[in-house]
Amino acid sequence: TKGSGLDPQAMGDSAAPSALASPALAPQAPAAAAAPRRRRFRPADVSDNLDMAHIGEVCVGVGMDGLRGLLQGLLADEAGAQAALLQALDEGRTHELKPLAHAVKGSMASMGLKRLQALAKEAELEHHGWDAAACAAHAAALREALDTEQALCRRMGFI
Repeated sequence: TKGSGLDPQAMGDSAAPSALASPALAPQAPAAAAAPRRRRFRPADVSDNLDMAHIGEVCVGVGMDGLRGLLQGLLADEAGAQAALLQALDEGRTHELKPLAHAVKGSMASMGLKRLQALAKEAELEHHGWDAAACAAHAAALREALDTEQALCRRMGFI
């Protein structure tokens, strides 16, 4: 605002209304601190996590708006399949993993989310003999992959 040293146009959408209303807050809370931290990706993140050819095929079939809706619903876990799998892993209920992981594997495969698909497939086929530590490690890997694939889809404009 005028006289405050803050330029609302330069700050863009990330400016907090309170920062514009109170010039005294500017030194303690600069606009850069108010903006969400931009995630950094490794060069191989797209190819490691997403099957772009498959995503392209889905997009051709349902259009970009259809793709966005499908990915948003899947990544938001509207059906609860991911939550059920993660809960079973968190609680070490290995006898329940096969059907839960199978459901997640299929949905992830249908949308080209290949790292999540691979982790779900591993839980489906290799869970026999897993102890609590193995279940916890796999749950952590699934959560990290979900976070990465959501962030990639968001960055690429898919969600």
